[in-house]
Amino acid sequence: GGTRERPTTSFATVDAIGTVRVSRSSMQVNLLTGAETVRTTTTDLPALPLPEGVTVSEILLSGSADRAIVATSEGRLHRYDLRNLNAPVLAESFRATPEGVHASAITFLGGEQSLVVGGSDGSLRVFFRIQRDGARGSDGFELVPAREHPVMPAAIVDLTEAQRDKSFVATDAQGHVWLIHSTSDQVLLEFQRSTTGGT
Repeated sequence: GGTRERPTTSFATVDAIGTVRVSRSSMQVNLLTGAETVRTTTTDLPALPLPEGVTVSEILLSGSADRAIVATSEGRLHRYDLRNLNAPVLAESFRATPEGVHASAITFLGGEQSLVVGGSDGSLRVFFRIQRDGARGSDGFELVPAREHPVMPAAIVDLTEAQRDKSFVATDAQGHVWLIHSTSDQVLLEFQRSTTGGT
């Protein structure tokens, strides 16, 4: 982000005790000398309501760094409103998977208004971000369930969004890889990678 003279990079981290932080680095380039100066500011986000034994499985930051979404081993999602990084807000928390199912991977779809949640049971659920009166989120938005895709054979370990359309690639713990077009709910391609380490 930023400008040519002052590009910015944002990233989110979580530590062993569940503290979520967002850092923003800006680089200033002197156009006359080419010298670069980097400044990084880090903000601690409001504490996650994590019960004993529950861990963070994934954290996702939007491209404009105005939202962060945290998935946990108990299947809950926690969405932060970061539009004012000086006063970040934990806007909503809710269960995104059935009881006993971990939210093992998350990714945005193109445009970042849809979120794919992969479960430890191989499930693939899509949530839409909508704005409405009485929304669960304190910022007037909430993530609502939109569709469920076919269940993969094993726990979802990775999700990657496509850059041009509403497609994504899902990988499970047995090495199955599916390319899914979310809008049409179609599996466009599937194959299985070797998990034995051979070539």
